[in-house]
Amino acid sequence: MKVALMTIWHCGNYGAEMQTYATVKALRQLEHEVEVIDFRLFEPRNTLRSKVGKFLNNISPAHKTFEHFWRKYIQNISCHYLLIDELRNNPPKADIYMVGSDQVWNKDITGDRCAAYLLDFGDEQVKRVSYASSIGVSDWPFSESYTHLVAKQLNKFAALSCREITGANVLSQQFGLEVKQVLDPTLLHLDYKEITGNIQDANTLVFYPLSVGDTSAISFCKDLAEQLNLKYVNANPYQFLPFLPIIWKRNSIAQWLTAIGGASLVVTGSFHGLAFSLIYHRQFILINDNKQGRNSRMMDLLNYLGLEHRLFRTTEEAMASRVWEDTIDYQLIDEKLNQARNESWNYLKQSLS
Repeated sequence: MKVALMTIWHCGNYGAEMQTYATVKALRQLEHEVEVIDFRLFEPRNTLRSKVGKFLNNISPAHKTFEHFWRKYIQNISCHYLLIDELRNNPPKADIYMVGSDQVWNKDITGDRCAAYLLDFGDEQVKRVSYASSIGVSDWPFSESYTHLVAKQLNKFAALSCREITGANVLSQQFGLEVKQVLDPTLLHLDYKEITGNIQDANTLVFYPLSVGDTSAISFCKDLAEQLNLKYVNANPYQFLPFLPIIWKRNSIAQWLTAIGGASLVVTGSFHGLAFSLIYHRQFILINDNKQGRNSRMMDLLNYLGLEHRLFRTTEEAMASRVWEDTIDYQLIDEKLNQARNESWNYLKQSLS
């Protein structure tokens, strides 16, 4: 069957691009035809400044490396929809509409484009399912109007799943619906050799920051790398154009994955930094200050795996813990992950049948 996938992608975020690819990869393994809907979370404003910025971004090496990834690995992409009304007037032709992973149901992120991620378009006879969709928070803080829209749309779904058990429980309690908890799509697969080739251990401490200017975390990582006799590597270095907020150069997705996969120790505050550390059996430290309750994304997975002690709010807490001396036993982790993988694959197969 043909599946049209709506998710957060085409935004230059490594985790978002990889969860999109991982979903596409899983659907292809189940022998479905997949089309990724080209509806983007961010569209430039119709101003001269925005048009110049878009032009410079589109010709940048940073954009071209992501564009290469989309063409090579995503491949089947719909026409570009600028507005939700365009989706409603000319919806993609498919047997199934699927909304994918990442924080697609977090109104603080999707804003006035939220209806698209609730599949509020197309013939109502088309089957609708979700896979590992996330609200990104541990309660339901959203407005009455958004709550009404979510209730109306989710009742149209044949199968609902959420990436976090916290999110699944919140949705079940808020809307009285059955919501299955499943793994993030990146964790469905054991490796990504088709992108990286074989990865060699690099004797590195790899820092994957959520924000560019996190000077406290950078200092912590450099000091710890020196203490452990490791080479410090930033997995997400930016090179901006002079005098303009345009990212001109950055690592490709293959370089980013290879950096994490070859690290002796990963330090990150990113959910997908955690996910790929688990996939590649890396030792890791998580630093995230829990703004807006978003640590539930990581805490649910860490609690399930018995690794919650590796998450800290500050670099000072992490340094005091000396958690890097506590080596992760990946035999135990893989046993739990494989059980969750099997359950997630079963949900995916059944929801699409």
